[in-house]
Amino acid sequence: MSFFSGVQQIGIGVRDAVSAYNWYKSNLGFGLKLFDDEAEASLMKNYTGGEAHSRRAILALKPEGGGGLEIWQFKSRKPSPTRAIRPGDCGILAAVVGELPKEKINKDLLWEGSLGTKDPDGNIFIPAMATPEAKKGIRGAVIGVRDLQKAEAFYCDILGFTKVREQDVVWNGVEGKTVVLQLSSKKALFSNLLGPMELQLVSCSGVAQEHLFTNRYWGDMGFIHLCFEVPNMDVFKKKTEAAGCKFHVDSGSSFGMSDAAGRFAYIEDPDGTLIELVETHKIPIIKKLGISIDLKSYREKPIEQWKLNFLRWFN
Repeated sequence: MSFFSGVQQIGIGVRDAVSAYNWYKSNLGFGLKLFDDEAEASLMKNYTGGEAHSRRAILALKPEGGGGLEIWQFKSRKPSPTRAIRPGDCGILAAVVGELPKEKINKDLLWEGSLGTKDPDGNIFIPAMATPEAKKGIRGAVIGVRDLQKAEAFYCDILGFTKVREQDVVWNGVEGKTVVLQLSSKKALFSNLLGPMELQLVSCSGVAQEHLFTNRYWGDMGFIHLCFEVPNMDVFKKKTEAAGCKFHVDSGSSFGMSDAAGRFAYIEDPDGTLIELVETHKIPIIKKLGISIDLKSYREKPIEQWKLNFLRWFN
């Protein structure tokens, strides 16, 4: 059973939000800006050295649908740069995108035979497996894990994904295994916009297994979280806590992000990779006129397509 109406976005820490947004718009087509907000990330202190830091966040979508990029920039400190990904690393290794420009696709960016592209900071984007209902934006992520069995149990038993494929891989001479998981969106909220979800878990044995954010802050450069849209946070929280998976962060009530608002929370996978959960309460459909949609009535049904079209036409 799916509790999610899709992958809302993947968070990516950058040096400069404006220049990053311009690159993603020009090169990958993420040109629909849903919000551009500056505030203090006070609820994330456990992941930022015990101190609340100010930040700028831009949520960029593709007009054709799919999840977006939450482009995240520290304003109160210089972000720590990411390092090159190695076999055995844990955390979000790449974003899964419904479609990439063919002229930008290269081979072997991760294991042998993998396809994808890199942004100027070395962050990797790979194409999703083709499905009839594919959307062109963010569909999920490639996540490095220490123990495939534990990771599968978390993503399948708690988050609701289904295993569709498993294969052996070779990555820089190191043997490993990948598992592909998929999930159809719950017919609520943004399911008409976001579409199906896809995760690829990868684990390599016989090498050091270190998380990409060891001794680094959430918000430093690189992929910082994967975010799912949750139409009913209270119901999902009861389910996850009953399964022994606690919420590490929970805004509790509506939290404003520029012209949008909602409740957000975070859970961790078995390796400490951050999964964000958002229950959206309000989105702007015509910013210039200050017109927004109150989403309280969309917990069990999708937003009408004509309303979603306003996002594409007027933002």
